Amino acid sequence: MDFKLPARATRGARHKSLGFGGSGDSATGAERGAVQSGHGVGKIQGFPQGHALQNGIAEGPVEDVAGAGGVDAIDHEGGRVRKLAALESEGAVDGYIYSTPAAFPNGVSLAAGDISNNLYYQSYISFNMMALPGVTTATEAMVTIVSATAQVTQTSTAGDPFGKLGAMLFEQIVYGPTLEVADATAPALLSFPTTSTATVKSVTVTTAVRDDWTMRSTRSYRSQYRIRFTQNTNADSITDYVVFAAGENATAASRPQLAITYNYP
Repeated sequence: MDFKLPARATRGARHKSLGFGGSGDSATGAERGAVQSGHGVGKIQGFPQGHALQNGIAEGPVEDVAGAGGVDAIDHEGGRVRKLAALESEGAVDGYIYSTPAAFPNGVSLAAGDISNNLYYQSYISFNMMALPGVTTATEAMVTIVSATAQVTQTSTAGDPFGKLGAMLFEQIVYGPTLEVADATAPALLSFPTTSTATVKSVTVTTAVRDDWTMRSTRSYRSQYRIRFTQNTNADSITDYVVFAAGENATAASRPQLAITYNYP
């Protein structure tokens, strides 16, 4: 077997006979195996010392992030406060789709790329912006998004996915509270590529987060992304994939993160 992804020890995977676009649609058989699951305690990667992670959110003033610190910044929009929040992805909503097709929500690992039978993986991450620190239902309409960066942490790789399959794409999509096979063909609203081979891969997603915040009522305050390569598979019968940590990974610092800088009253 070429590739092992986490079997669900406590939650059943859902297999649905819906269409899955792209190469390898008619192939059968999923290659996956058991891995350990669970949560750990750790710091948000790249976030300032001393800022605690509470319910998946680390917060701090932007001066602290720049190393100058102590209090929240006052921006130039009428004296409003500027803050940075680093959100962890929603472990129960993250997941991956295997092109048999089958959807696997939850779990500790995600993947993108293809394997030797020319089937492939796409992964999905979701961030809930409802609990941005300092923001209330009465003031959320006055929030403005200054910048946003999404990142994932690579935990292993096989073959040469970046050399053979092109850039890794973070595609802004809307798939809601549960991952379904049909989400594989959900239209991408925006696409953010990276060719970085670094362990931590990050992309600027400010325009996507601004759009998701504007549409927060209809999108349940979520900002969601599909992660795949430009080519799902190059059909060379050679395994080329990357594995990265999901929202339920035991290492907190490796879980997908969305860092949002925003102004609020």
